[in-house]
Amino acid sequence: MMIGAITINGIVTTTINYGLDRDRPFSMYSDIVKLTGGGGSFFPSGHASLASNLATSVGRAYPKIVRNCTFFLMVFSCFMGTFYLGFLLTVVLVVALIADMTILPVLLMLFYKMKK
Repeated sequence: MMIGAITINGIVTTTINYGLDRDRPFSMYSDIVKLTGGGGSFFPSGHASLASNLATSVGRAYPKIVRNCTFFLMVFSCFMGTFYLGFLLTVVLVVALIADMTILPVLLMLFYKMKK
């Protein structure tokens, strides 16, 4: 299933890439310098679509492992955007835990009528 999804992803990405035939920025703008030997069309990005397809396929194949590992990868990531997202997720979960432990008992005492 995973190999089929990756194959279809490659076919679709390549078809869109050659169908749109979008030029690279260094060929359109003179102030951008070409630093590598790459050339040809560049939209959509093959590595980005492959990464998202692979992550989705692995997540569907091994949901429990991926769910646990993804959280820790986001928390301990070196990439700043992912780090901030993981940090935000951690802060939200801690605040939700504190709110549940303090506000929920008060709400239960106020609105829940005990039987006598």
